[in-house]
Amino acid sequence: STSRPGPVASTAWVRRTLAMRVREAGASKVVAGFPTYGYRWITGKPTEALAYDEAVHIARQAGVSLARDTVSKSLRARAAGWELWMSDATLLRELVDIARDVGVSRIALWRLGREDPAIWTWLSAPRR
Repeated sequence: STSRPGPVASTAWVRRTLAMRVREAGASKVVAGFPTYGYRWITGKPTEALAYDEAVHIARQAGVSLARDTVSKSLRARAAGWELWMSDATLLRELVDIARDVGVSRIALWRLGREDPAIWTWLSAPRR
């Protein structure tokens, strides 16, 4: 929340960081913690943490859309005086896939109650 506007956890950062932790401790000792929230940076005010539904509402009220950032895979919106970045089910699915790719099978979701409700559809589905 004290950084410049940007993703909470980009796919590249997660891959690099998890791989480093797996090399240090072994995959069986790593739990990957993924964000279910976002931030809005407002010019001249403290950064605010957002729930998914708050981000959708803020963007809609401003007449802008939440668009997928092609590099980080996070949702992003910008209007006069503010910028927000948000995690959603699509990003979380990609982060879970990255964790599995590097051998990490245990995940944790940070700030439950703030998530995109769509995460529960695929998290509760039987694994293939």
